[in-house]
Formats: sequence, C-alpha cells, structure tokens
Amino acid sequence: MRLPALLLSAGVLAVIGCAGPDGPATYVGGSACVSCHEPETAAWTGSDHDLAMDQATDSTVLAPFGGEAAEHAGLRTTFFRDGARFMVRTDGPDGSPQDFEVRYVFGVRPLQQYLVPLPNGRLQALPFAWDTRPGEHAWFHLYPDDSVTTRDPLHWTGAFQNWNHMCADCHSTNLVKGYDADAKAFSTTWSDIDVSCEACHGPGSGHVAWARKRSRFPLLVPEPDTLTEKAMGLVVSIHDRAIWAWEMDSTTGIARRTRPRGATQDLPTCARCHSRRASLRPEYAFGRPFEDTHVVEPPVPPLYHADGQVLEEDYVYASFLQSRMYRAGVTCGNCHDPHGLRARADGNLLCRTCHDAARFDTTSHHGHRPGTPGSLCVDCHMPETTYMGVDARRDHSFSTPRPALSQVTGVPNACTGCHAERTDE
Repeated sequence: MRLPALLLSAGVLAVIGCAGPDGPATYVGGSACVSCHEPETAAWTGSDHDLAMDQATDSTVLAPFGGEAAEHAGLRTTFFRDGARFMVRTDGPDGSPQDFEVRYVFGVRPLQQYLVPLPNGRLQALPFAWDTRPGEHAWFHLYPDDSVTTRDPLHWTGAFQNWNHMCADCHSTNLVKGYDADAKAFSTTWSDIDVSCEACHGPGSGHVAWARKRSRFPLLVPEPDTLTEKAMGLVVSIHDRAIWAWEMDSTTGIARRTRPRGATQDLPTCARCHSRRASLRPEYAFGRPFEDTHVVEPPVPPLYHADGQVLEEDYVYASFLQSRMYRAGVTCGNCHDPHGLRARADGNLLCRTCHDAARFDTTSHHGHRPGTPGSLCVDCHMPETTYMGVDARRDHSFSTPRPALSQVTGVPNACTGCHAERTDE
C-alpha cells in the first residue's frame, strides 16, 4: 500500500538564493515572505527557530530576575531588575563582582540563556541558565562540577562563551561576524535576529521579484517541465513530491521509496547547524553540497563512543548518516515538520508510518507492556543523552541495543541505560 501524504511531501525544500538579472540574490527579511506563505509562517511562529534569539524584553525573558541569588565555586551571582533593564551581578573579566545588563535571550526550551555585551562588540553567554521545563523553573550553572575562574577559557567572559564566534551563525539569519583581527573586535550583523525563512531557503530577493511579477496569476507549483527553477528564483528542484512515495513492503514490514533519494536539499540545509563541523569558508553556498563549505567531524572517539553512539554534543547529522534510515532514503523532513519543527506524529505513531505496527509495535518485538517505559520505539533505538544540564537529546543513529557489544567495548546500550540494576551479561 502507499503511505499517507504525510510522508509524500517530506524532504521537499525550495532553495531560493540564486543570481537574477540584477546580480546575486540579497536578503529581504522574513517579513517579505508572510503574505504568500501564511501557513508556513503560522507553523514557524513560536517554534525553536523563531525563538532562537531575541532582544531581552518583558515578553521574551522567562526568568524572573527578581533578586534571586545563585552560588557556584564560592561566588555569588544575583539576578535583578533596574527599571526596564534585566541585570546580573557576577564576577567580571577581572574576577571582581560587577553589574552587567542582559541584552538578549538565547533559546527557549528546555533552558534559556542570557547574553551580555562586553567591549569590542562581544556578546557573552552567562554561566547560569534558566530551566524552562514545566515544574522545574530554577537557575542552574552549566558547569556545576567545575570551578571555572577567569583564567579558564570556559569562564563566561572567555572565548568559549563568546556568542559572535561560537553560537551566532546558527541562531540568526544572514549572520556576518565582522571580526577585525588587528583590533580583536567584532562588528556582527544580521538581517533577522532569529532563524527565519532565508536561513534555510537562502536570500530571497530573486524569488520575491518573481512572485511580484506574477501576482496577477495563481502561484501554483508547476509540473517539472513547465517552468524552470531559474525562472522562479530557485536553485534546486521543488518537484520531488510528484515523482515518488513510500510503499509498504509486506515481506519486511518496512516501507521503501518508490524511487531512490536524489539530491535532496533538506539534509545539507539542516546539517549546516545540526552537525558537529568546521567551516571552510565564511559564506555558505545555498544549493551547493554541504561539503563544499564544511567538514563534518566523523563519528569516532573522543566525540562519539567507539560504536558511533553520541558522546559529546554532536548535533544529529553524523549520527544520522550512519543509520539504516539514511541508507533507505529517509530525510529530516520525513519525521520533522520543517517549519514548526515538531515531530510529524506522536510516539510510535510516527514510526508506524513506515514500520508495520503488527510486526514492530508489539510486546513480542520490544519486550515491554504497551504504555510502559521501553515500549516506545525511541526508548530502545534513540536513547537520550542530557547536555547542558537539562537538555535531553536523542541519538539519531537509530541503532539496536547490543549489551554483548558493551561487554567487549564498554559502550553504553539502551537496555542497561534503563535497567540500571541489571548487568550487560
């Protein structure tokens, strides 16, 4: 049988940043997209991309800043208000207590960080974050077991906590670091403060111009041979959904694509931020292979366990490339809505769109009573690792728990990860 349209449109991504008659495309801002793309805008509004960064205001700051105090390594930090300003009193670059103003919020769930301006255009992330999980609201230190002093690069005023270099590129759109090596100063700019439309689709001036010229006619997705991508201001095809689908294989109980995956754009587009990587050049080439501009860290120690499971903050992409899901043609958009970012279905319903429920969503397969821990596919095949104190992230290698392998290599497995009272043997 053919599977629901839920999966038919997945993996479709139009990249709009190509050169037009007036030269290279330029950024126009996400607000230029709203009038033609209202459903996508509605899904994106309130998403983690929308809330990736913002100015510190009463509506964006989730922590109370009501005089609370937190201590770490013998130092006391206080969070308070000065009129409309959000303030923190903590150890400064020289180690002495000083008052600093919070200018920006960073992220939204399950924690929110706060950015403070320092000289030379730097924005620095404070070492304390606010736990935004329901029922867990509290300040907590991101390095609770370390005594981080001003001489440590992990100190909040140091290079490793510098927003301009370490974080900004993946939390804002059209980010230009503007680093002056001689002055050792930043003049960082963006076109949208958050992860907006053009962060994924590329600069949109050519596409906007194309749409305005044709505003008198319905803006329909044409058949592949009726309109060139260049005419639409695109650099990759948007017609993938019309020529393939997922069909269930009755022999294996696992769906397969009716056509092999081609040069899909959502994988490299997501990989730009959802990977542990190094940049080869400052400009990102929209519509080009990801490897043209980045080098991905391979899934080997010390960043990964010996069998490729995540260890450090590895950001999904290299894990996914190891998986049977990737080899079968699955892309990010098959499981995640690209605009709202949430999973396309809850619990095992998501997995059942490609894996026959009668064969896999049963106690005989997963060994647990329905509705109990261990009965969810992700419990065994996507175990969680917690980073930044409260942020539980799932391994996207979709591996099978193998306690026997753990006996030999010492790598973790989902079985003893839950059944702590049991040994691998």
